[in-house]
Formats: sequence, C-alpha cells, structure tokens
Amino acid sequence: MKILKFFFSSLCVFILQACDDDGSAKDDVLTSLCKEDPNNPSCSDLTIFHELPDYFNDYLSSSFNDGDVIDYHWSETIAWYLEPQNESHRHKYGFDMDPYAICSKCSDAVARGRDVYMSVKRGEETYVTIRVDKNEKDKYRFINISDGKIDDSRVLKKGSDVCSDADEITDRFCAKDIKLPAGDYGVYHYNSKTKDYEDRQRYLHIIAYDEKTKQIDYVEFGDESEPGCMKNGVNGCYTKRMVEVRFNEIMAQAVVSAGKTGFTKHNPDYIGLDENFTIDLTESMNATISDDNPIISSLANRIENSEKYGFAKEKQKFDKAYANLVDDYCVNHSDVCKFTESTSLVNKKITGEEFYRTNYAVECGSEECWNLWTNFDFALEDKKKAQKTFESKHLALAINRMRLLWRVQGRNDDIVVLNNYAVFNEALDMMETEKKLQVEIIRDGETVGSKTYLEFQRPTGDGEFVAKVGKILEKSKYYNIVADVLPFIPDPNYDPSQGFAAQITQSFTNDVSPFEVIGGIAFATHLDGTASYNTIVHEIGHTFGLTDLYMAPDDPTIPENYKKADLKASFAFNESNVMSYKIPTGKRIRHRSLLITPTGENMQLYYKDKSGNRIFVTERQWDCIRSSKDCNTL
Repeated sequence: MKILKFFFSSLCVFILQACDDDGSAKDDVLTSLCKEDPNNPSCSDLTIFHELPDYFNDYLSSSFNDGDVIDYHWSETIAWYLEPQNESHRHKYGFDMDPYAICSKCSDAVARGRDVYMSVKRGEETYVTIRVDKNEKDKYRFINISDGKIDDSRVLKKGSDVCSDADEITDRFCAKDIKLPAGDYGVYHYNSKTKDYEDRQRYLHIIAYDEKTKQIDYVEFGDESEPGCMKNGVNGCYTKRMVEVRFNEIMAQAVVSAGKTGFTKHNPDYIGLDENFTIDLTESMNATISDDNPIISSLANRIENSEKYGFAKEKQKFDKAYANLVDDYCVNHSDVCKFTESTSLVNKKITGEEFYRTNYAVECGSEECWNLWTNFDFALEDKKKAQKTFESKHLALAINRMRLLWRVQGRNDDIVVLNNYAVFNEALDMMETEKKLQVEIIRDGETVGSKTYLEFQRPTGDGEFVAKVGKILEKSKYYNIVADVLPFIPDPNYDPSQGFAAQITQSFTNDVSPFEVIGGIAFATHLDGTASYNTIVHEIGHTFGLTDLYMAPDDPTIPENYKKADLKASFAFNESNVMSYKIPTGKRIRHRSLLITPTGENMQLYYKDKSGNRIFVTERQWDCIRSSKDCNTL
C-alpha cells in the first residue's frame, strides 16, 4: 500500500538487526520513558521470536475468500479480561490486549499481557468479561487500584463469587461480565494467613474520552453495480453508507465518529474531476522520482485548482496582483520600483511564491507602486489562508470506476504511438489479460464503430510504445482512445514483480511542525471482500496522521505467520490492525505504543539519542486519531 507520506523522506532510518543488538536501549537513560510507557517497544526484548502454533485446526471446517475478515479464536491462556460477547453487554469502544498475550505457547505471553486497555465515552460505564482460574478462585481478588491503595475496601469481586454466579464455565475457567467506570483495576491473590495481597500484574485500564467528531468529504466514482464489484457473493465496492459504517465502527475504539450527519458527499465535478475517474495518459509522465507519483500529484493539483472545492479564485487573484506589480509596473518603472537584491527580474525569472519566499522586497518610490505592493501582499495572505483551509480538509475518493485515455492523431492506418506503457501494463495485470485492452475510439464526441482492442506491439523507449487499435484512423483527424478498466492506482514506475497499488494518500503537514499531518486526499480503489472497507478507512486514517505499522513475522494476528498456513486466499483476522502496511487489514486500532514503518517498507524505525541509545519511533493510535499532534513520536 503506497502512501505519500512526505515527512519520512529526510528521516535517517536504521533497520533493526537482532544480531547487532547490543542492548543499549536498556540503558538508564530510558528509565523515565519505560516508567511512563512500559509497553514501549524500546523497553522490550524484540529479539524474541515467537513460534506460533498450528492454529488452522480451528478453521479447517471453513473456506475463505480473498478479502474476507475472520473472527480470531482467542486462546485460553491465563486469568484474563475479554470483550463481552453477550449482545446486551456489548462494549462499543476500544479494547486493546497485546496480541502476543493470546499465544498460549509463547514464552512471554504472561509478561506481554500485563496491561489491557479499554476506552469509554466520558461519563459512561462499560462491561468487561473477567475470567478466573478455578484452581485459584479462593485467592482471586479483582481490585480498584485507581488511587494506588490496596485493601479489602477496594475489592470489587472475589474469585469464588465469580464462579458461583458465572456467565460461562469451562473445565478451567469461570467467566462473568461486570460493569465498570473509567479507572485502573488489577488482579491480586489474597493470602488469608498473612492478610497480604500479591500483585499478579494483571492490569485493566479503562480510559475515558470526550467524544470527537471528524469532518470528512466523500466523492464516489461509480457505484456498487460496477464490473468487478461482486466476488464470491460479497460486494467490495464503496457506498457512502457502508464506508461511514466501517469508519465509525473502527474509530469508535478511540471514541471518534463521523458525527450524526456523517460524511459530506460531493459529486466528482465539485472537486474538478469527472465521473469516470479518467486518467489522461496522452503526455509522458515524469517517473524519475521514485517516491512520488506524478499522476496522483496531477490529480491532486486539479482538485486544488477546482473552483468550488479548491482555492482557484485566490490563486488567480494572487497571480494577477503579482503580474500587475512585477511583470508590468516594476519592469517598466525601475526608477520608482527597485528590488532590495541586485539581481533584476530580467536576469532571474521567479514566480510570485519564490518572490515572497526568498525575501525579495520592493522599494517603492511612488504611490502607485505602494498600492500595487499592498494589493499583492493582501492577495498573498488570502491565498495562504485559502491554501491552509484546503490542506486541512480530509477528502476520501471512493473509486469503483476508472477510465484510461489517450488522445491521438490519425495517420491512415491502425498503428498508434502512445505514452506511459507502465500504466498500460498495470491495467493488463489488473484485468488479468495479456497484451491487449478493450477500448472505444471516439471522434468529435461520437464512438467510431464498435469496441475494439488496443494491442501492444513493441516498446520504443522512455515509456513510449507502439500499439494497434484495429481500426483505420484517418490522417490529421483527432481521436480519443478510452479503456474502462478495473480501478487501480496508476503508477508510471509500475514494477510487475512488486504488484499494483490499490490505495494512496497525499497528506498535508503543518508548516511549523512538519511531522504533524493536518489533512489530505485519500485515493481508494475498491478491493475484494469486506476488507475493502477496512482499506479505505486505512487511507482516511492517513489524512488524520495515522501511520503504517510494522508487521512482525511472528505477529499472531496475521494469518500467514502461522505454521501450516497454506493459504488459498488472502484474508485478514478482525484482530489485525487496520493500519498494517500490507493488505488486507483487520479492524483493530490500539492504545499501546506500536512500531511504525515507512511507506512501502516493512522495517522497524528508530533513531539514536545523544547517548547512542536506540529509541523506536512509535504511535498510540487512539491518541493519534483524536489529534494529529499526538501521533508518532518523531
């Protein structure tokens, strides 16, 4: 999944290699960090590799399809807290238990399961399922430890009470749903002889948040009836209602929603695009910058320059004020309009933005000059305000339909020379066809005959290629060659060995704090199955500052990590994180600190402090989605 996340471009990144780990992250300098956040990866031994069990015995009776999201079967490991399954006791906010705590065969499962986090709307209470080991029920005490004191008055439940009135009993455990307010809780064992409480290091933290509403603009291209939407009986195409439902479901974990009115829906022309999501491939695209996509940048510029959604009016006003001052008046009145730098505009052509940014200033010797300068200054400020407003928006493009376009001139044969072979090849791979693409030939707004095929002949270099169109195109006449294709992210750098991208986000950052994302444009083409909705929420999350997550090779929430995981389909567990860098993704977001990764990679990011200690770059997702100022630790 490719995301334009500009702030990683200048970051010095180190790849963690276990064999080089000198344990420096454990030095005293990290003591304060680890006390504040004991779950921070910088405080953990990340060299442990967990050999996951053969879980697939639990799933052999079922068959899965691409894009399915499967309920994970939690292992019964230790006395624990779980989300209630009883519908009347349903917890509708966040639940965060370390994934490694569910691994019954993992040596550090108990240690990793020290803290469980739940979120709740401020002023509300929530249910949690507490489980008691039947062999320890007489010692078990569930205690409110919010004020740091441990005594009999703070005991909420005894193990014997839980088992005598259990909602569920197994060979080993008793389980009961109890209702709790925000606070900190823990499991202790009571010694009746010494009257002491033994801390079992089983902590539950219920965190209260004020409810937050996020404003999201939504544009849909095509609908749920487009070719390719339905697969294995599941529709993966986007509708406003379905995307809203999934967004609210996932972000409720941080007590965040799209509000009562939901997303604000616009037609494509409102943002300067057409209803077919047409990609014009007539001109050669500059594909020399590996981490930039000129096609997506061009589409983002069109949105930025749209009259209704963008700030075209302010740009035009600024350009006119600049031209009146610099190109017209100052060039022709150099005696009363001088620049503080010696280089003249004749010798150094600069834009209005460069003029302002490089501190070129005008010394005016006439009232007319000062008036023009004042108009320019006001126009620039208006443009900057409008640009900031635009970049602070969160725009989701739900792409169910896509069209490729080449404009050509006929030459009395059926041969054409076209640009952007990589995108043509990407479309072939997406459509699972070889060498030819079904197209329409259009002249003067009218289709020329029936559909035909654009058939690849040979490349000519620099992204150019020769193709046959199956129709004679008259000399000197102009034609549009259009192909309706299954949607994907067109990439002039497309490498078939790396696969095609389905989603990409252009994020905008704060001028003062370049690591703080303030808004963005999410380009989301539909995928197969219900995981498709998780993926568009992933991209919307990027516009609020959420970052791609590192996926460990032993993460128990990722199906392919398990032994004997001979997967016939690409599916996800609901416990896998929605921000995992690789699709399909699940629905989970977490409170605990998680390792992030640069876009398109899967490596643990860290930096070194002045003492040489390795500090991992992490993110607390509940805090991040609520405020981008609280995103990754950079």
